[in-house]
Amino acid sequence: MKKISDGSSLNKYIQTFNLQSYLSHDLSTISTLVSFEKDEHLITIDTPSDYLYFLVKGTVRVYSYSSDTQNIVISRSQPVAILGEASSLWNMPPKGNVKAETSCICVGISLKKYRELLQNDVLFLQNICQILSYRLNNGITLATSLTEPVETRLARFILDN
Repeated sequence: MKKISDGSSLNKYIQTFNLQSYLSHDLSTISTLVSFEKDEHLITIDTPSDYLYFLVKGTVRVYSYSSDTQNIVISRSQPVAILGEASSLWNMPPKGNVKAETSCICVGISLKKYRELLQNDVLFLQNICQILSYRLNNGITLATSLTEPVETRLARFILDN
């Protein structure tokens, strides 16, 4: 992770992706711009992140390991995505890794400094609840589809893509 000291770029990303709408406090005063190189980890399993990230450029992969140490890709995220809200915000160890698939830029908020502020921001918590509900519903849909025959899943995949 490399911090980028460029206030105008930070403000541009906040405006472009309407990031201020996610929380009540002035995002530009509590955030910093950070970059990650391809294949660099933003979040690693079992280690709470020091930052909450808004992905504003690039693509990341969320993955875990199966019992035989194979990578299982859970999802891919592109701008704008919030990363670290499910566990790091609560200082709990994440159950998945987040790795940059391309060079990435994020608006980062230090959880060491601003965890309590974020946890007491009602607008922020409402947005996080909505995001987590969406992810939970997608997970249930995925689990349900895995019980369907391969032919049905393949047909749905072909129709969707």
